[in-house]
Amino acid sequence: MADEIITPLANDDEYLGMEVKQLEDEEGNDFYPKTHIKAVEGIERYDDGIIGVTNDLIDLANTMIFDTGWKDYSNNVAPGVQPNGLYASDGFHCGIRQVLHYYGAQEVQYVNKKMIRVNLRNFTNGQKIAQLPTGFMNTTQVFYSRSGSGKQPIMVEIRANGDMNVYIDKADQSGSASSNWIYAQFEWTE
Repeated sequence: MADEIITPLANDDEYLGMEVKQLEDEEGNDFYPKTHIKAVEGIERYDDGIIGVTNDLIDLANTMIFDTGWKDYSNNVAPGVQPNGLYASDGFHCGIRQVLHYYGAQEVQYVNKKMIRVNLRNFTNGQKIAQLPTGFMNTTQVFYSRSGSGKQPIMVEIRANGDMNVYIDKADQSGSASSNWIYAQFEWTE
């Protein structure tokens, strides 16, 4: 017959409001008798607590968003390229932003939304106009931007290494660099 040993209440045990008893066999080895979950007194409170914590974690995971806010890159534009001159009184400045939205209860996944604001003037066809921070870009992205009255859109290419290049339509390449400008915001999901 096993001897019954009553263990002192630990903080966790006091929280659950139950007393824990440990059984030993004749040689003093601990053993755990088999029982049905419905036979354990107070298990409902413990089970409800676990379910509540699990639900709270799922809610947190479903609403967890990391946002860098807008980070200025106008100090990294090519020499001669003029940043932030368009719509100076009520427009936006050059900036990049990343928003991660985490989701999933079993396997955490995320949606990675990236944004760039381009407010640049005074560049030529094929020119590298800016360098974005290393690691911001995972893959090359290409966008077309409005470029002024009577002009074709300018292609903006952002390479995975952060190089931002512009390509001007052949019909508009004869104009002066100062007449070339981009004011646009681009967004993509990775």
